[in-house]
Amino acid sequence: NDNKDINGASSLFLVLVLAKELQLAGHSESKAFRLIFKDFMQANPNKKTWQDVFQTTFNMSVSDFHTKVSSYNPSINTILPSTSLTLESIFN
Repeated sequence: NDNKDINGASSLFLVLVLAKELQLAGHSESKAFRLIFKDFMQANPNKKTWQDVFQTTFNMSVSDFHTKVSSYNPSINTILPSTSLTLESIFN
């Protein structure tokens, strides 16, 4: 059970770092989350294709992303989305 909590927290951290990196690359906050939760998922990634889909969707390799992740402080407060972000702004 503890491993599930750790994995869930790690996954959330990675999503938030990815959103922050997409914003640093010039995307709006809502567009960054749309790329993650809509565009990436609509591309139907699987075990064989997910790294290529990642590269195409986010314009960075998985390896480059992992390098960027390692530079982040593990404090989630530095990467939380703004309080004004809504699901409507992500999915519309």
